Amino acid sequence: REDIGVNDGDLVIGQVSRLNEQKGHTYLIDAAPEIVKALPNVKFVLVGDGPLRQDIEQHIKANGVQDNFILLGFRQDVPELLPLFDVFALPSLYEGLPNVVLEAMACGLPVVATPVDGTKEAVVDKKTGFLVPVGDIEALARQLVNILTNDDLKGELGQAGRARVEQDFSLDGQVKKF
Repeated sequence: REDIGVNDGDLVIGQVSRLNEQKGHTYLIDAAPEIVKALPNVKFVLVGDGPLRQDIEQHIKANGVQDNFILLGFRQDVPELLPLFDVFALPSLYEGLPNVVLEAMACGLPVVATPVDGTKEAVVDKKTGFLVPVGDIEALARQLVNILTNDDLKGELGQAGRARVEQDFSLDGQVKKF
């Protein structure tokens, strides 16, 4: 955590995705002031790069939360980064089946995402995470704070997500289904 600029006492909301409109970074950034108000020690770690990097950096500054955001850019070590997060966020506008959500769940992370195609097949609302309506900044903030302030809930969602990936999305499970 220290290597990426996160302190021991920080709570980490992570997102791993290309920096483009589809992935909904602006919704997470717009939710950030409300989250920071409730949890001043929260850090948002964005992993990935893309055409909207400068726009995203400006949007973060415009919301006054630049001290709470860490943009790591493109990384080859995502499997090592995911366990550093407390919760995974993906407020996408649309998706296929996002592998990164399955990877986050496999790491035992609760997920807060939008119920777009693919994601809603992976994340079971209120069991492995929370699905919030596309563009609903208040719901996104509320559910992220909900998880980060409730260790029991965080653990239950994370364990259920890991079990779901092992049961329904493992290579063996997929071969058996096929």
